[in-house]
Amino acid sequence: IEEDAIINVSEGLLIGCIMNIVDNSIYWVKNEINKKIILKSLKRNGCVYIIIGDNGPGFNIPFEDAIRPFVSGKIDGGMGMGLSLANDILQANNGSLILLDRREAEISEDYKGAILALCLREEIICKK
Repeated sequence: IEEDAIINVSEGLLIGCIMNIVDNSIYWVKNEINKKIILKSLKRNGCVYIIIGDNGPGFNIPFEDAIRPFVSGKIDGGMGMGLSLANDILQANNGSLILLDRREAEISEDYKGAILALCLREEIICKK
């Protein structure tokens, strides 16, 4: 983000959300020759977007299912809690977890896999 943004969320919970999604990206790029994961942020329309993308195969189940508890698309049977927990934490903090395309995320075509964004409302600070 080129300018300061203030969001109201627990640092530990936010880091946990990011790590869950990065962990999924690491899992899905493991069979790629050139493994790529991108982490970036954007600020638009009063929201801060923390974007995590990769060049893995993308979702093999609908995104709406992937954010439900105990649903996993992992071949070796993940628990299905990472994205669900991240989504719940974000919603409890007036945010959301969304699926983006490359154009929306403003990233190159090198990232053909899943592109997720943690969306958090920016706090408006009134100065006296």
